Amino acid sequence: MGTEFWWILDAAIVAIALIIIFISIKKGASKKLVIAIGCVLSLAIAGGMNKSVSGFVYKNAFRQSTPKSINKAFEDFNIVTEYTKMIEKLDYNVRINEDKLEGIIRGDEVFHDRLYTYLCNINGRVVVEKEQFIVDINESFANMLYERLSTQFPEYVLNDVKSIADSSEEVEQLTRMLFIEPDETVPKELGVHIEEKYIKSTMLDIISVAAFVVLYVIVMIFIRFFAIYINNTNAIPIMGKSEDLGGAIFGLFQA
Repeated sequence: MGTEFWWILDAAIVAIALIIIFISIKKGASKKLVIAIGCVLSLAIAGGMNKSVSGFVYKNAFRQSTPKSINKAFEDFNIVTEYTKMIEKLDYNVRINEDKLEGIIRGDEVFHDRLYTYLCNINGRVVVEKEQFIVDINESFANMLYERLSTQFPEYVLNDVKSIADSSEEVEQLTRMLFIEPDETVPKELGVHIEEKYIKSTMLDIISVAAFVVLYVIVMIFIRFFAIYINNTNAIPIMGKSEDLGGAIFGLFQA
């Protein structure tokens, strides 16, 4: 655009500013003032109450159902079969005896040590360095758990589940909790454990954000109705004659 046309842009900016100021004069200063104060008040109320509200909502709407949904994800689940699939995908070139694998899972020895020794003894060779083996098994287990839980929960709720791979002790504990005899039901402790450690925190964060938005909107609705009442009834007497001037000043800042 040539320099001779810049005056058109300047004129447009001035015109927009004048329109905003004119509208603000019509609305008056009291309404603008109440809304401005109300906006700050709404943020304070929403920020102060969202945590307690989210805790209340979670306790009454999700606390009981979440462990049940977790357990439902593991109905007809066989941890021995799942470990066999996991190890086959790791390309260690070993044939798993599921009876021996079950004995390792049910045993009292350190799970990763016993499993690693067993896999290395199958063909009489080291399948992989032990440190890498632990990483492989933990990541495979966490991914398997994530996939099972995703049948009952949206993926954004499961953000913390894959962190299970960071703890061999947690993998061992969950592996043994997931050993379920064919005629047994999924233990309640499993759902409670996973909910407390890997799902509750994320769900509370999501509910907290939603509660903040809802609280802010509700408070602002009341504030706007109150502002309209103030503006229409001149309920702030001191603002009487300076209403238009105050509105213009607010409009000027807004512009």
